[in-house]
Amino acid sequence: EKYKGNGPADELITFTVDGISGGVSGERDNFSVWIMYKGNSVRLSFLNYDGEEEIKRICRNLCKSYGMGQLSEKRGYLVAELSDGSRAAVARPPFCENWSFFIRKFRTERVLEIEDIVSGDGSESVIKIIEYLVKGERITAITGEQGSGKTTLLAAMVRFIPQRLNIRVEEMSFELHLRKRFPERNIVSFKETDGVCLQEGLDFTKKTDGNVTILGEAATMQSVIFLVQIAQNASS
Repeated sequence: EKYKGNGPADELITFTVDGISGGVSGERDNFSVWIMYKGNSVRLSFLNYDGEEEIKRICRNLCKSYGMGQLSEKRGYLVAELSDGSRAAVARPPFCENWSFFIRKFRTERVLEIEDIVSGDGSESVIKIIEYLVKGERITAITGEQGSGKTTLLAAMVRFIPQRLNIRVEEMSFELHLRKRFPERNIVSFKETDGVCLQEGLDFTKKTDGNVTILGEAATMQSVIFLVQIAQNASS
């Protein structure tokens, strides 16, 4: 447990939850366990981490177990993809007020059809509009809160992209996993690394015979600028 274990996260990661976090709330070293389920953050009041030292140990174990690198005061956060396709993000002081970690799960066992996502009165019209936007090669942005289903909706929209078009994906970390979802399509994804920034990645995708460019996440002003840049370069 001391060298490999991740406390309550070891059990929770196997459950059908969307995410697990630690170090996000606490008083007098009583750090609550939080999960994300169906887009909602839920505090498990009956379950706690054993103080900040345990949170710190889990953060270091995640970095070590998944080759995320070494956290330091200068390098205050790390993000990595776990073996099951989940994403782990770890932060420490002084960048963060205390040690904390966030595990986000992305289930790729099946792709929900857009009819499963958009339902209710008027859903047929909404789906038709989405189809027109994609087939019409319009620049489209999907926005919403964390866990609201942006990735799920985007994956469902890919079916409207004609088979003849090659798809190139640029992400901060691999989350969409479109090749697993659509193995028959010409799709490849790229992500930022310590040696390759987002700008360089986008420049490279222009040289890979891609017809459609998907920017997986526009969470910073710089990535929004790149989104505009993609549009100006006549990429779909």
